Amino acid sequence: MNTYLSTFISGLQKPVEQLLRENLNVLQISLLLDGTVIYQTNEDIKKIQHLRFLNNTFLVLEKFKNLQTKDNPFNYMLHQVISMNLDVELKDFLQGAKTFRIVASDENKCISLDKKLVTEVENKICKRLNLKVDSHKPRIEF
Repeated sequence: MNTYLSTFISGLQKPVEQLLRENLNVLQISLLLDGTVIYQTNEDIKKIQHLRFLNNTFLVLEKFKNLQTKDNPFNYMLHQVISMNLDVELKDFLQGAKTFRIVASDENKCISLDKKLVTEVENKICKRLNLKVDSHKPRIEF
């Protein structure tokens, strides 16, 4: 079972929840906000990506808890990713992608990250997933 975060048009929480349940075998909806839903399913990513009521879909690799207690939550998350195994099967999700970039946002605003930590995470992703960093036209974003 995979966990996904999908975005949709603001204000359509109830219809999106209903459409997800009608179109996918959704095992659980763990978070439903204005414009964002996190859910678990065994469905193929291609099927999810073809749902027209969803704008973007991301595979959730990890949910970090108690971030509000951290001095710098973004650095904390980068350190956690550096220490992760990344032993999740991403072949279906990557769909032949060769390039990626790391993007961070805080309340829907892109933010800059510690370059040293980002480079460590990029190197780990490059090695584990055989991808190359492309900050301008990536096929995948993490």
